[in-house]
Amino acid sequence: MDRLTLYFFAALLVSADGCALTRAPQMIANREAVRRSLPPDISLETIAQRPSRDVKITVEQELIRLGAHVDEDGKLRDAPGKEIRFFHESAPPGTPPIPRPLSPEELEKQRAWEQFQKDFTVIFITWNPEFGPKPCNAAPTPQLK
Repeated sequence: MDRLTLYFFAALLVSADGCALTRAPQMIANREAVRRSLPPDISLETIAQRPSRDVKITVEQELIRLGAHVDEDGKLRDAPGKEIRFFHESAPPGTPPIPRPLSPEELEKQRAWEQFQKDFTVIFITWNPEFGPKPCNAAPTPQLK
């Protein structure tokens, strides 16, 4: 085989399999420091998302994907340096509410949530880690005032 053919096959193999130099790391740097920086109700093994019955995405996998590390102040940050926060999703309502205009208070909450998502990298924690059935026509949760 001539050199050009050899280079062609080498390039083909690298592009088909992906270059090891460009892959994300498979472990968290300083795992114990990361573990200590997590909120008390979150562990590295907590299921963050469950897209299907066969797939579980843990907090650790999300942190690896984000390139998480602990800064000198003990805060958990992603690769670009944004602080990482966690949000526990709530179960969806059984019957979707009828669309209506948002009240001023709801608009303010929506704006605050949008600002929160700009200020922090948010890891969502699923409400359904066991991938059970979604609620169907569930009675509405009473609102405390």
